[in-house]
Amino acid sequence: MQPIIEAKNTKQKKVKSGQKDKYRRGIEYLMNCVTTQWIILTENNSSVRSFVDANWQKWVIDPEALIAVTLLVGRFSPPLFDRALRWIVKNGSSVSVPRLLKVMKIFPPLIDARIAGGISDYVCEFGSLGDDAMDDWIYMGSVARECIERSSRKDASVAFFLGVDEYIDAEGAFPDASAGGRNADPIFERWGVIRHRFSAGFHTIGNSSVPAGIRIRIGEKLDSRVLGDIIAYIGIAKSRHFGTSRSLAENLYYPRDRISDAVEDGIDRGLLRKGRNDYFSLSDSGFDLLAEEGCEDALWNTDWVITYSGLSFGLSFVSGYFDEEMDMLYTELCNLLEGGDK
Repeated sequence: MQPIIEAKNTKQKKVKSGQKDKYRRGIEYLMNCVTTQWIILTENNSSVRSFVDANWQKWVIDPEALIAVTLLVGRFSPPLFDRALRWIVKNGSSVSVPRLLKVMKIFPPLIDARIAGGISDYVCEFGSLGDDAMDDWIYMGSVARECIERSSRKDASVAFFLGVDEYIDAEGAFPDASAGGRNADPIFERWGVIRHRFSAGFHTIGNSSVPAGIRIRIGEKLDSRVLGDIIAYIGIAKSRHFGTSRSLAENLYYPRDRISDAVEDGIDRGLLRKGRNDYFSLSDSGFDLLAEEGCEDALWNTDWVITYSGLSFGLSFVSGYFDEEMDMLYTELCNLLEGGDK
């Protein structure tokens, strides 16, 4: 099993000149979506309401899907990646690493294990983590190292940043880099990634109180991201008010054992009820918790894992994976996000 797959700099299918503009717009659109969600997670409420469209303030954010897609598009924008890294370090205990690894497997084979390894080291060195969260992030680093050892390019260094146009012209390859220099980030450099030194500090205003951030807020309040996601999913997603452990694991992309443990925890806390045929529903206390966190305006309008992984396959355009069927999927997913409340 290989949860993280390193990008390869092999010879790829060339992009036709007439397709470059469309491909460039697709990348820029995806980056705009990702940047908007990071603004929601990192800025205070007044800033979000000033700069973010009202629909985006309602669409419930999936933190692990957002981190996974940022491992790809963040390399086109150092400010975007730095914003994400600050939030991840500050909120590392709120991220479900087992879920993140599972989500990464659904994305196209462009996620570089060296980037994931650098993030895991940052969280372990600068984050405020409990023992369980620390163990998870250390495991993330070990998975990254294992993937690198399997790679044919394990001894190569790679440049972190590349502009969108350069990426297209280079046919989907981030360039090799031979030396970092004095301004290189030492943590990423030891993973073979050359990027500028990270010096902005790890301060962040915190999670926004708009409905989109409800999964993080409930998870922090319950000290359990898994249970928080279960409650938010049952209470918000398409009016589904029940589910089995199996369906919850499939729809929320958690390992089955984590879901089972969280469900039992929810029953013990009086937030979930068990009905016939092992179906679970929210208790009155569960609905009260959602109401306290402002779920009335929250919309579970899309599966962000599928949406962002699907859009990310557009990044595989220059890597030889893009065909007419994927072109249609990419267009439909863009239309979904542009179409508002669907």
